[in-house]
Amino acid sequence: MPVFSLVGAGSLRGFDTEVAALGGDATAMLQEVGLDASVLDGATPLVDLERVVWLLHEASVRFSCPDFGMRVSASQGLPIIGSLGKLLAAQPDLLAASEILNKHIALHHTAEHWRMQRHGGLLYVRRIGHCERPSRQQYHEMAICTFNRINRQLGGSAVKPFRVEFSHSRVADPIQYWRHFGCTALFDQEHDCLVYDEDLLRLPVSSKAAAMVGSATETRISAQAEAERLELEVRSLIAQGLGEHRHGIEPVAAALGMGVRTLQRRLAQRHLSFLALTSDVRHDLACWHLEASSMPLTKLANLLGYEDLPTFSKAFRRQTGVPPSIWRRDAKGAAHMGLVPPP
Repeated sequence: MPVFSLVGAGSLRGFDTEVAALGGDATAMLQEVGLDASVLDGATPLVDLERVVWLLHEASVRFSCPDFGMRVSASQGLPIIGSLGKLLAAQPDLLAASEILNKHIALHHTAEHWRMQRHGGLLYVRRIGHCERPSRQQYHEMAICTFNRINRQLGGSAVKPFRVEFSHSRVADPIQYWRHFGCTALFDQEHDCLVYDEDLLRLPVSSKAAAMVGSATETRISAQAEAERLELEVRSLIAQGLGEHRHGIEPVAAALGMGVRTLQRRLAQRHLSFLALTSDVRHDLACWHLEASSMPLTKLANLLGYEDLPTFSKAFRRQTGVPPSIWRRDAKGAAHMGLVPPP
């Protein structure tokens, strides 16, 4: 059940420009999914994420434009995150700005978290989706490209990723990824991830950043996000810990700074259970990787925290009625035929 579905209308910034450049009618496409053209002017601050996902996917197919999501991101950046952009521009360096962005981005976009991890002189910035759904490749690529653009706007042209990793299979020509990111792109990886030189964190925030934000308007999803913040955090920590088998309630509660019983009680107040959330996160990630990537099933089973492939297959079949290999075959066949319904 997609519960984290609202995003700032800024996620559609540039959609009409790119559709027009390809000879299409953006207004008509918006109407197809029940959106008014005024959403492009910021009159409607929040939109349904599934409608954004469908618009990006449909445009890429309709106009034979496999890098459509990355093209749209060229019009995005600091301005689309409202007053958070102003706060980032006021920070002394990229480290301070990155920590604030990673902590508060969910107040503007409840579908994902971003996590930083340093290792071997490199900075890994991972995108962790909470409710992954089929046919989100264009959206994922737009999100990664936009996040990289925000970093460049904050730190200047010196901010370049060492490489970019995607959890789905390649959908565009390699040269297009190089054009948008200026680095090597890897596919069928465990997570969506931007990899930077750790030294970039010491760069001061560019004096031009504040001007880029300008008179950005506030689009916080404060009421919904604050109410669901615990569920967001729990889902995020489960997704992060699956591959390391640290997705149980004890390590998750410890990461949140609370006891197991406290976490259980707070989840129960929202009519949630830890086991149900774990099952939901696992299933969403399984379906995403099965359709969008070519990751071997044995590797996927390990990524999802299962003991072995038979255990994963049994759990997946219990939820869907078919083994993961058959689900992958059917899902990829439907995607190839373009059978992706509007939201």
